[in-house]
Amino acid sequence: MYSGVSIGYALGAILGGAFAPTIAQALLNETGWSPSIGLYIMVLCVVSFVAVSMVKETMGNDLHVEGSPKQRSRH
Repeated sequence: MYSGVSIGYALGAILGGAFAPTIAQALLNETGWSPSIGLYIMVLCVVSFVAVSMVKETMGNDLHVEGSPKQRSRH
């Protein structure tokens, strides 16, 4: 399970970190206006906020998956 989380984190860091400077440079080249980069970042913040707001709370819920190795070892 932890390697799946690690892969997701690593891919997010690569995709988010690799393309952001390229997009920022393209915005600056196209518009010639440096605040366009700030607007780009604000739009990404709004998208992130909406995505995080839609995630359901899991506190108190059983998160074990049926048939997982941990459950099989209990029997």
